[in-house]
Amino acid sequence: MKLSRWRISRKSGAIVAAVLLLVQAGLLAWTAWRNSPVTDEPGQLSAGISHWELGRFELYRVTPPLVRSVGAVAALLAGPTTDWSAFHAGPGTRADHAVGRDFAEVNGPRIFWLTTVARWACIPFALLGGAICFRWARELYGEASGLLALALWCFSPDVLGHGHLLTTDVAGASFSVATFYSFWRWLRGRTWADAILAGCFLGGALLTKATYVIDFGLMLILWLVWRLRQKSSRSAAGFGWDIGQIAAIFAVALFLVNAAYGFDGSFKRLKDYIFVSEALAGHGVDHSVGGNRFSKSWPGVIPVPLPEQYVLGVDYQKIYFERGLRSYLRGEWKTGGWWYYYLYGLAVKVPLGTWLLVFLGAATTAWGLTRGKFVDDLLLLAPALAVLVLVSSQTGFNKNLRYVMAVYPFAFVWVSRVVSEDVLRAGRGVVPAALVAAGWSVASSLSVYPHSLSYFNEAVGGPERGHEHLIHTNIDFGQDLLYLRDWLQEHPTPGPLFVTYYGKVDPRSAGIKYSLPMRDDGRWPPGRYAISVNILRGHGWTVPDGNGARVAIHDDYSSFLTRKPVGRAGYSIYIYDVAGGEG
Repeated sequence: MKLSRWRISRKSGAIVAAVLLLVQAGLLAWTAWRNSPVTDEPGQLSAGISHWELGRFELYRVTPPLVRSVGAVAALLAGPTTDWSAFHAGPGTRADHAVGRDFAEVNGPRIFWLTTVARWACIPFALLGGAICFRWARELYGEASGLLALALWCFSPDVLGHGHLLTTDVAGASFSVATFYSFWRWLRGRTWADAILAGCFLGGALLTKATYVIDFGLMLILWLVWRLRQKSSRSAAGFGWDIGQIAAIFAVALFLVNAAYGFDGSFKRLKDYIFVSEALAGHGVDHSVGGNRFSKSWPGVIPVPLPEQYVLGVDYQKIYFERGLRSYLRGEWKTGGWWYYYLYGLAVKVPLGTWLLVFLGAATTAWGLTRGKFVDDLLLLAPALAVLVLVSSQTGFNKNLRYVMAVYPFAFVWVSRVVSEDVLRAGRGVVPAALVAAGWSVASSLSVYPHSLSYFNEAVGGPERGHEHLIHTNIDFGQDLLYLRDWLQEHPTPGPLFVTYYGKVDPRSAGIKYSLPMRDDGRWPPGRYAISVNILRGHGWTVPDGNGARVAIHDDYSSFLTRKPVGRAGYSIYIYDVAGGEG
């Protein structure tokens, strides 16, 4: 059979794409229902509610408000109970985690339903990313490529693992790829419609993650490169037209960002801010008082075209990288991080089938089987590399591979060239190999679903051994509390139950009656233990104690790693039975 017969009609491609997006929506909706609120979500959701109820944006200022604000609308329709007693604002303070814990406590078991409906409202953000992957790959390489890029997005374990949450990573990746897809279309056609659309998507990206402020400079650089390579567009008139439309892109984006905050503190002079990071406040600043290194310099008079809380969020985020936090990689803890942390994370958490597609994509390019233009490749690869380099350069701490989620959609579009029209015409064995690799990738991902957040590839032993390599939100985000409840109901024990849980929701809200274990003369008391894998690996945490309070854990739980668990809730909570007299 000739490979040319594998070509897909435009109508068939659209139908298959719609089916894939519906399947992804269903997968995300189910995990949104089954997974317990992760550690960030009570704070994110209560912050989103505060935006609507109080008209304030101090809570969770370290991330922009779009995703949580959308989720909060759905939660408000469900009638949540709120408690703002812990809400306070001041230099160097963050009340969002305390407010989030209070929100979870006052809502009790309803926190699970409130979180679920809020998550459901945000699923379209993930679907946007898939739709853009499909369109961009199809326009570059053909229908088959569009479907391959879409399938990689829809079944990516990281997208499935984080796309149903109230966190901003998948939404940010979706808006980022939509921004540069629209910008790519604008570069080719220079229409006002594409310019305005690019501005809207850029505004959306900025309202999910402040990281995307780099897109302003990146878009200018890419435009200059494109213009230098397009001889027909070097006239002075064309230059002025381009500048005007780029200014419109930026203006639309900034308008949307400021409007989302109700123009609260917009265009405040730089010198009038109270900063707490050394980068903006100055060396040796007292974080409880703050400062401003620009207060007596000429840049201080510049009005900042962003809302006040947006700017302060960047400042607060910078503190954590300056102070340095404990980070974990391959069994090692240290203060600070590793420049290669995210590269390693991609190596162990991206399916091997996807990596095979990357190598095939590079091979088809090297063999001359694809005729992609340099500027097209640049528009795909530059945004992904910019995020990867920027995040990797911040070595104050390393925790979350999700910070480089924006790499995925660009990479998926780029690798989809392995089934492009050029490759189909070449008639070599690349397409069958690509289909096998894609099938392997999807099957590997679905073999772990609905525990996609904890996915690790086969090269490192899968999610069962993932904690030997990475922890934190790469495997344990507090998502498996409901699975623990179900396991305990199926495996009752007459003895005491001890739970040491990494999460913001008290297990009592899930109907689990437990206590916190206390060692006696170095020995663990007999009973059944459920321990989060982050804590097994030495992560400090303030855990619920089973009596309505929270205590900072000081015991070393690593000895349990040498025991054989009797069960597991997902891949993030391990269950052990300890007999009397054991150490």
